[in-house]
Amino acid sequence: METKQKQRKALRKLLYRSFDADLTPEESARLDRGLKASETFRREKDTVEKIRSALATGKRPGFKPDFSERVLHRIQKPAGGNGLDQLYRSFRQVFSRLAVAGTVLLFFLLLYNIHLGDNLSTEEVLFASDSTVQEIMNVPLF
Repeated sequence: METKQKQRKALRKLLYRSFDADLTPEESARLDRGLKASETFRREKDTVEKIRSALATGKRPGFKPDFSERVLHRIQKPAGGNGLDQLYRSFRQVFSRLAVAGTVLLFFLLLYNIHLGDNLSTEEVLFASDSTVQEIMNVPLF
């Protein structure tokens, strides 16, 4: 004689197999008796049926129809030239940013030196006088 635990396990196997395969008449009768006798198995059957129907009717995750074509096109198209062209473009981009920053810095340096000086000589504007380091260090900044 089977123990209760083995009977429950066998009944649970029958329950889950009944969703995917046809049971023999004897197995169906055994499952029906088990479902009538146990509220737990009836709830489990209802829960599994709800989950299966939700999965069957739900939207399946996936990609857009043209996904594979877009990926293949991106892989196959050239990457914009050879390595030297890309290196040149990178250096040009970096240099242009540095050139703009340097120009702005020189402009502010020019304005600052004009503000400090009394006349607009080239030496004074570019801070290229014959001053010594000590004199330069003693210049008031503001």
